[in-house]
Amino acid sequence: MVFDGCYKTARALKHVDKAKDHPGRLDTMLRWMGMRDNDSLIEEIARLRRDLFHEGLWDGGQPGSASRTGTRQADNLFRINDRLLFALAGYRGPYLSGQWWDIGQARI
Repeated sequence: MVFDGCYKTARALKHVDKAKDHPGRLDTMLRWMGMRDNDSLIEEIARLRRDLFHEGLWDGGQPGSASRTGTRQADNLFRINDRLLFALAGYRGPYLSGQWWDIGQARI
């Protein structure tokens, strides 16, 4: 829901054009912010989001009871949203271009 709100705000501010689907929304927002892309993670996040909204399931279970993969992608989406909120507030800097699938120097 946070990502969808950020996307709608970016559209209203004319920062991005309309995307054809949810993976396209993620790609569009990452490009707008100058963030790195990771196609396999974007597809996984989009699949999990689609299942959540259409079936009420996150990674085949109730939200909060997902597998390690589901939890990892929820964390990735959190990191994307965090950067989106900074970008929408006008921040431009190295935080946006960092690998959002990393936690500092530790690779997850």
